[in-house]
Amino acid sequence: MNLTSTQIQALTTTQISSLSTTQIAGIPATTLALLTTTQLHALSTAQIPVIGTAALNALTSAVLGNLTTTQVDALSTGQIGAFTSTAFDKFSTTNVAALTTSQLGAVTTATLNALTSTILRALTTTQVDALTTGQISGLAAATLGHFTTTDIAALTTTQLGAITTTNLNALTSTVLGALTTTQVDALTTHQIGNLAAATLGHFTTTDIAALTTSQLGAITTATLNTLTSTVLGALTTTQVDALTTSQVVGLTAATLAHFTTTDIAALSTTQLGAITTATLNTLTSSVLGALTTTQVDSLTTSQISGLAATTFSKFTTTAIAALSTTQIGAISTGALNSLASNILGALTTTQVDALSTHQITDLAAATLSKFTTTDIAALTTTQIGAITTTNLNALTSATLRALTTTQVSALTTSQIAGLAATTLAHFTTGEIAALTTSQIGAVTTVTLNTLTSTTLGALTTTQVDALTTGQIAGLAATTLAHFTTSDIAALTTTQIGALTTATLNTLTSSSLGALTTTQVDALTTSQIAGLTATTIGHFTTSDIAALTTTQLGAITTATLNTLTSTILGALTTTQVDALTTSQIAGFSALGSLGTTNVAALTTSQVAAIATTTLNNLTSAPLAALTTTQIDALTTTQIVAMKVATYSKFTTSQIAALTTSQVAALRTDSLNGFTSATLGALTTTQITALTTAQIAGMTGTAISKFTTTDLDAMTTNQIAAITTANIKTLGTLSIASLTTSQVDALTTNQLVAMSAAQLQAFTTTQVHAFTGAQVGLGLDTN
Repeated sequence: MNLTSTQIQALTTTQISSLSTTQIAGIPATTLALLTTTQLHALSTAQIPVIGTAALNALTSAVLGNLTTTQVDALSTGQIGAFTSTAFDKFSTTNVAALTTSQLGAVTTATLNALTSTILRALTTTQVDALTTGQISGLAAATLGHFTTTDIAALTTTQLGAITTTNLNALTSTVLGALTTTQVDALTTHQIGNLAAATLGHFTTTDIAALTTSQLGAITTATLNTLTSTVLGALTTTQVDALTTSQVVGLTAATLAHFTTTDIAALSTTQLGAITTATLNTLTSSVLGALTTTQVDSLTTSQISGLAATTFSKFTTTAIAALSTTQIGAISTGALNSLASNILGALTTTQVDALSTHQITDLAAATLSKFTTTDIAALTTTQIGAITTTNLNALTSATLRALTTTQVSALTTSQIAGLAATTLAHFTTGEIAALTTSQIGAVTTVTLNTLTSTTLGALTTTQVDALTTGQIAGLAATTLAHFTTSDIAALTTTQIGALTTATLNTLTSSSLGALTTTQVDALTTSQIAGLTATTIGHFTTSDIAALTTTQLGAITTATLNTLTSTILGALTTTQVDALTTSQIAGFSALGSLGTTNVAALTTSQVAAIATTTLNNLTSAPLAALTTTQIDALTTTQIVAMKVATYSKFTTSQIAALTTSQVAALRTDSLNGFTSATLGALTTTQITALTTAQIAGMTGTAISKFTTTDLDAMTTNQIAAITTANIKTLGTLSIASLTTSQVDALTTNQLVAMSAAQLQAFTTTQVHAFTGAQVGLGLDTN
């Protein structure tokens, strides 16, 4: 038809409707564009389908936009399929909404993707629902983004399954947020597995909660680890429980931190067992604190062994208490030593009991000190034996005092040997008393010497009895001073024999006084020889009396001389008898022995007494000497004794002097004798005086002789009296001279006599004069 525009527009609707399909098919777009709206509407449904696609695509908006919905409906699928997006844009929204599902199915994906949002939004939900899976799969994300949320919600599950993962990941939050839970539930595992975290982040929390366990299982760990807290928090416990071990293994701590505490508590034991220790160690307190005791109990020993102390600190104390004994045994010592007090304090006694000896050995003292006293008391004897001495010495008093007596008894001798005195000082008296004899024997002397009086005082007599001779030998006096008197009395004779003299000499009077007579009796001669007088002075009189004669023989003279009179007086006569002559010779304090002991001295001992000692004796000890002892005095002693010493002798003792002793008396001693002393001499003793002694005696001394004494003198003794001394004889003494004695008087003696003395001669005596004496012409009348 080559009609002008005026001619075209002059055609009636009847004429238009009567045009054949061939005529219609040949009408160019320019001609169709000239049709008025009324003429356009006159086109029948038979004429519409024959319009050429080129013509249709060239029609203006005015033409295409004025097609009735019936006419639009009459467009063939071929025409629709050939429509460009520009042509569709010329449709009115009403016309778009009038397209049948068959017509829509003919639209190419290229055209669909080029349609404007206005055209796409004009589609009804029924039309959207009619899009083929081929069309859907070819739709761009931008195209889907032009759909209304109602249209999106109208997509069938089959259609959703046709959307590529690339497009899904490019969809806007509005589009994705419009998906219904049914639609989300219809996404394939392939689609889910390839969704980006950002895509899942656009899902509503309701949609997230609608994901099936199969879909969740398809999400990669990389995606899971980049999901937001909102998305992860929207997961239900059932969904969390459906995560595979592979997924859980790859989860980061940050991801797990986004889970709700309810979700964490929903993790299965299998899932927990899949979490790496690296992840566990970076989990937050909220996550770890949400674990149930069952979950904590399911952690593998490998996981437990790799946990850091900071991780354990995030567990609840209830969770800590839920750890199995096997798990406890898997905790690294590094972690144990860094655990806080509240964590260690949460351990049950059964758990503490499960710690291996290796763990115990490597535990720091500070760690052990964090255990409750109940936990400490729960340690087995094997565990106790595994604690190093370094750690034992660094434990607090509270920890050490928490040990039971059974535990203390379980300490090895090596541990005991390494204990410091300060450590033992922390033990209770009950613990000290619980130490075995083997343990006691392992304590070093250095430690023993620095123990407190309380600790030492807590030792039982059995324990004291267990101290080795080596320990005893190394004990300081101050240490022994801390022993109770019962402990001292419990020392064996072997132990007593091991004490050094230095220690013995510095013991207190209480310690020494506590020794039994049996113990004193066990002191060696070397010990006795080294004892000072002060030390011996602390012995009881019973102890002194218990000393053996051998022990007494070991006491030095220096010590003997400084012993108190009480100590010396406590010696028995048997003991005194046992003193050696060497001891006696140097025993200047002999007088302190007491008169009974002095009287018990043997003749050998008496003969050994130093003359200085004899001269210093007081009257009582000198007077205690028996006549037998007097007889035993040597001539050296006799010669050395002073007049004052002789004056302390009794007349019986003087009378007991032997003739040899008398003959040894010095003339100055004789001259100093009192009348009583000289008078005590027997006639035999008088006769024993030498002429030298007689000649050396003073007149005063001679005058003290009784007439009986003079009568006993020999003629030589009489002749030995000096002329000066002869003058001192009284007339009675002259008259008592025997005729032999008178006959022995020298002419010098007679010449020296006074008239009174000469006149005292009796006629018998005068008749005895010799011729020489008579020749002197003495006046005896």
